[in-house]
Amino acid sequence: NGVRYTEPVDLSKIASLPDFVLIHKKQEEQFCKWSELRDYSPELDMVKEPKYFTAPPLLRLLMEREMKNRGEEVTEDKFLLPHYKTYIVKDREELEPGKEEIYQETVTKCEGTVGYDYSDKIDRKYSYGACEDPEAVLAQLPEEQPFPTPPVGMRMYKLPWNTMNKWNTEDPRPVENQAQNN
Repeated sequence: NGVRYTEPVDLSKIASLPDFVLIHKKQEEQFCKWSELRDYSPELDMVKEPKYFTAPPLLRLLMEREMKNRGEEVTEDKFLLPHYKTYIVKDREELEPGKEEIYQETVTKCEGTVGYDYSDKIDRKYSYGACEDPEAVLAQLPEEQPFPTPPVGMRMYKLPWNTMNKWNTEDPRPVENQAQNN
């Protein structure tokens, strides 16, 4: 990638494919192009991810409605989802409790905000009025239940395995029913 690392690195973490080639020592200068490489710099070579995500449009509409129902003030910062609390740390790996390995080449910095608004990509004939009047679409949505309710007939407990045969067998038909059918 045009970067000369200053410390030893684990190539399996950097290279997506093991496409290493052995070359002769005489061809090394021509192949590696050492003059074009620059040293690793944490400021230039860090992985950048967004600090916040905006809420998706439908989730935002539902959050607004619930905030209004509770009498809360609706502000823009309440619709930001904090990515900096949930991102996967890439510059360190815990090998065992109390022992970790630190990698210099994958430091992550969270900055900025990224949104889920793709409404400009939707053709007007498929928007069903959401681009023109989102409140009308929100009014058509059903009210949410406070907790998910189980469907009718759903069993809320698990059958023990030792009695599974007893629960899954059919009762034999009585003899008098067989005589009437003949």
